[in-house]
Amino acid sequence: MRKRWLKNHLYYRLPLFVRPFLFFFFSYFLKLGMLDGRAGFVYHVLHAFWYRFLVDAKVWEVQRRMRSDGIGYAEAIRIVLGANSGR
Repeated sequence: MRKRWLKNHLYYRLPLFVRPFLFFFFSYFLKLGMLDGRAGFVYHVLHAFWYRFLVDAKVWEVQRRMRSDGIGYAEAIRIVLGANSGR
């Protein structure tokens, strides 16, 4: 319960592009990912700065599209991701 509360009330409310750095610090240092050696470092860097950063970049892109076009989340996501509406 505490982990979910922290994720929903703290992590998701952090500014975009700060979260990947904090996730890297948490996973590499606090969860002792540094003990995995070079392969562990590569894994944690890619997981934090590729995947998490890409997620934040897409969120930012959707928010920017919503502001500029005055559209809702669903439509902005369809445009940004190039997804069909399923119709």
